[in-house]
Amino acid sequence: MAEARGSPHSLVLAVASSLASPVLLYPLLLLLFAASPSPVMAGTVMPWVDLTRNPPPNLYAAGTCVVNNVAYVFDGSTIYTLSDPQGSWSKITAQGSTGAYGLWGFRMVTDNTYLYTYGYQGGTSPLYRFQISTSTWSIVNATGSPASQSAFAMAYLSNKIYVFGGYNRNDELTNYMSLFDISTSTWSTLTVSSIQPSARYYAQMVAIGNLLYMYGGAYASASYDDVYTFSPLNNTWTLLDVATGSRPTGGGSYFSMTSIGSLIYVFGGESNQVLSNILRWTLDLTSSEWTKKDDTVPSSRSFFAMSSVSKLYVVSGYGADNTYNPYVYTPSTDSWQVKNVSGFEFLWNQRESAAMVSVGTKTYLHGGYSSLQTTAYNYEVNVLFGQMTIFDTAAEAWSHVYYSSLSTSSTYPSKRYGHAMTALGTAIYLFGGYEYTYSSGDGQLKSDLYKFDTSSYLWSLLSAGGSKPSARYRHGMVAVNGKIYLYGGAESHDTNTTADTNVYVLDPSALTWSILSTAGSTPSGRRMHSMVSMGSQIYLFGGNDPASGKSGREMT
Repeated sequence: MAEARGSPHSLVLAVASSLASPVLLYPLLLLLFAASPSPVMAGTVMPWVDLTRNPPPNLYAAGTCVVNNVAYVFDGSTIYTLSDPQGSWSKITAQGSTGAYGLWGFRMVTDNTYLYTYGYQGGTSPLYRFQISTSTWSIVNATGSPASQSAFAMAYLSNKIYVFGGYNRNDELTNYMSLFDISTSTWSTLTVSSIQPSARYYAQMVAIGNLLYMYGGAYASASYDDVYTFSPLNNTWTLLDVATGSRPTGGGSYFSMTSIGSLIYVFGGESNQVLSNILRWTLDLTSSEWTKKDDTVPSSRSFFAMSSVSKLYVVSGYGADNTYNPYVYTPSTDSWQVKNVSGFEFLWNQRESAAMVSVGTKTYLHGGYSSLQTTAYNYEVNVLFGQMTIFDTAAEAWSHVYYSSLSTSSTYPSKRYGHAMTALGTAIYLFGGYEYTYSSGDGQLKSDLYKFDTSSYLWSLLSAGGSKPSARYRHGMVAVNGKIYLYGGAESHDTNTTADTNVYVLDPSALTWSILSTAGSTPSGRRMHSMVSMGSQIYLFGGNDPASGKSGREMT
């Protein structure tokens, strides 16, 4: 079964009150659907509300500064601002005859009056400054030039800008420290009186007190995890004696670094061309020790199952580590842990595209498939699942519903993946999915609707009338105010098929489907998105538009 999967890497966007440049940003598409708290009447128009808040586009290595609690993000051509983390991004219409456009390998710093940015620009490397009060760009008429023109480390301290390493105009890596004196508009290359860090690109540098601290960077296939301090008083580098033990792996490049007090924070990045596991490291300058937040986090994965019972439970997925134990996230302590549970030990450790919901203190997992082979239980290479597996969060144990022991009158869903489940009261409703027969190589999209009784563990095949959704998989489905809402999904296994943009509503008491009339900024058709309800509202995030021409790995 050939199918494009989502990226196995987890991506996280962190927002802090004090950010250093550059930071890796990804665009967010968050759409809010306001579901009616009362029964929906025929002809009622329900509004879609776009909560994107005009975010910046994909920014690979953006410059970020915070001035007077306003975040400024520069992508090499455009400046975006965010004054309230819960508010809206704004795109600045910059003034000035000469602007900073098309920069590459740049950095950005601020003196709280101007934003300064410098990088490679079509064969030249001018220093630009942006006056915050007037939104005006200008080129700084500087004397001299720095030793580097791109991919350097950059920091501001006492009306001076320091630039280290990166590539020079001959595309050679350097290990020089250059200084720009804002008061005299003069560049100079400093002569150091001690050891120098090795040549590198995309290191990070922050100012704390009267010192500059530099960490990481890379050179060809090498990644550095050393920490240096630089004293502008005597132009001296010192290699910091960082305590042995846990520390970031290989430093690398494309990470973010900032400081608060005597702590330096490192987030994300790439080491030897391998993405970080999106952890946050802290270097305590008092003890010279690294600490890592969230020592236990789920490994990078996609198509995993997740549900909540006061805590978040993550099970399996594509690219998951070799464990059937769930990862549990506790919001009150902001921490992950692996639960060593008993029971259903042969739950497939890398099952993907399963459905999972919670009822009471139990979470219910159904379906999914695995393309891996194990000799422990002599499974075939490709396995499709159809059982209902239950995790009791109170007892911390798995149990398994064996259909052969149920009443012969009970019917149950076929083995499938990409289906949707939602809970309404003590019942679980299942719709759609993709059924695949490995022996024959035949696949079939499903449009059947099932109900699972969590008291009797019996399935019922429901026959609902009205405007039914077509057969589909990788759709979203949630319950709000006694109704079930379904959106999106792929109506063909062909990835180029346009996804349905209708909102389907199931009235379980009348067993009737209807199409909801909507208004506002309707989201594009998509599959593999997430949907969750909160009160009388439904939140939709991400997914892949099959008709967009993007591969199944590209999400919105």
